[in-house]
Amino acid sequence: MPMATKQALTDSPADDQQLDELAVRAAQGDSSAFTALYQQCNDYVRKVALQVVRRPEDAEDVAQSVWGKLTRNLQQYPREVRFTTWLYRVVVNAAIDHARRGQARREAPLEDLADARAGNDQELTFLQQRLRKELARALEGLRRSHALRARCFELHYLQEVPVGEVAALLRLPEGTVKSHLYYSRKRLVENHPVLLDLYFAVEERLEGRRP
Repeated sequence: MPMATKQALTDSPADDQQLDELAVRAAQGDSSAFTALYQQCNDYVRKVALQVVRRPEDAEDVAQSVWGKLTRNLQQYPREVRFTTWLYRVVVNAAIDHARRGQARREAPLEDLADARAGNDQELTFLQQRLRKELARALEGLRRSHALRARCFELHYLQEVPVGEVAALLRLPEGTVKSHLYYSRKRLVENHPVLLDLYFAVEERLEGRRP
């Protein structure tokens, strides 16, 4: 997989301590602090969202949604973590929700997310946990309509069981297993844009970081 050459999109937008202080003041109702937080972090929010939804117009929608939520829920910011770390999680959650609702459509492979510089271990681990939950939800939907296809997908793509062994385990011809794999993946991609690309990119990146 080619490595991106541009600067990491998740670089902090400003001095972390300064942003932490602004966030605390804004959470206490200081409107000028909230305005300063928006001015310093809005580009960061759009860039993080763009890693997930891939289209600038969708990233802008996500950013607007995030700031709308922050006007109501900034008091939930936990003071023991950096504001940018907490904000990253808020943006990723909003972006994945946006994509899951089918409002975003993939235009290109999400190679940037698999770049070693695309996020630190803490950020990628959080994203991995969220994506695993999303994939489990997606597979549950597939299981309700076609349990065998969902089982084939889980065995081959998630547990990395070779096609021949999946066929033997389920007592199916290999051609049938391949057909189930094709249609299960096709169904998941149609119903959950970007989910599989994100899931496998993050899994691969974190696997490469393990000693």
